[in-house]
Amino acid sequence: YQEVLKLGALGRIGSKRPVRKKVAATIAIAAVFAGLISLYIFQYYPLVVQPPTLESLIVNEEVTFEKGSLIVMQPSIQKSDRLEYGTLKVPYGKKAKVILADGTRVVLNSGTELRFPNYFPVDGKRKVELQGEAYFEVTKDKKHPFVVKTKNLDIEVLGTQFNVAAYQNDPKTNVVLVEGAVEIDFQSKENKINNTILHPGDMAIHNATNNSSIVNKVQPELYTSWIDGKLVFRNIEFNQLLTRLERHYNVSIINKDKGLGKEILNANFGDANIEEVFDYFNQIHEINYEITNSEIVIKK
Repeated sequence: YQEVLKLGALGRIGSKRPVRKKVAATIAIAAVFAGLISLYIFQYYPLVVQPPTLESLIVNEEVTFEKGSLIVMQPSIQKSDRLEYGTLKVPYGKKAKVILADGTRVVLNSGTELRFPNYFPVDGKRKVELQGEAYFEVTKDKKHPFVVKTKNLDIEVLGTQFNVAAYQNDPKTNVVLVEGAVEIDFQSKENKINNTILHPGDMAIHNATNNSSIVNKVQPELYTSWIDGKLVFRNIEFNQLLTRLERHYNVSIINKDKGLGKEILNANFGDANIEEVFDYFNQIHEINYEITNSEIVIKK
């Protein structure tokens, strides 16, 4: 965590060399100061310290980061201690890791955007916004529920591990629970399942096309394999599979075979490269395709 927050940059003790009698006192003061920062970040204690910068929370460097214009001043925080929001954008072919100010760990899949603050306020819920796919390991805090807001549903937890897939161009939003419990708000007055509690092994699926929601039992590891760079697909349309391949390998795929595009597939590609993936397709479906640099064309 220290390598992410870079707490040493938040404040420095005087540069003059202290006399020998003051060494112990200086060490004690530094220890207390570090402890106060830890309390502020992890327990929301309203101390007058500088919060971490948004950039310092990001582990990876091969990502795009945009600071938002929204700045909220908290009554218990000095004017110099601003609550800032930023959006982390992960390009195709990449993944990113973020450790939020409360210690929550997030792994973001390719083509994902996460909007988050540099710290969470003393009062209220811990809120982030997600477009794409991410795996959350949420730090437990009963007084401050953690909320992930997506286009079709909100996920509220106290402390747990779960995977969310909510890409902007995909009508389906999936939530798979690995550990703990989460509450799903489907954000629909017409939906018969407005709120539901998930248990480990449950997957909630909301389809925005027909405004329907279901909960199924699944093997969570099949839906979190992407964290380790492995591709596993279950009951997916071929065209949807191609979209995920585009994000994962940072390629462009044009499918001219409309009939093949609607077929339902199950596949486990492990960590295969894109050439090996299409070689598999050719063996199973005898497809006619052509790969030119980063563009793949599937012919009729």
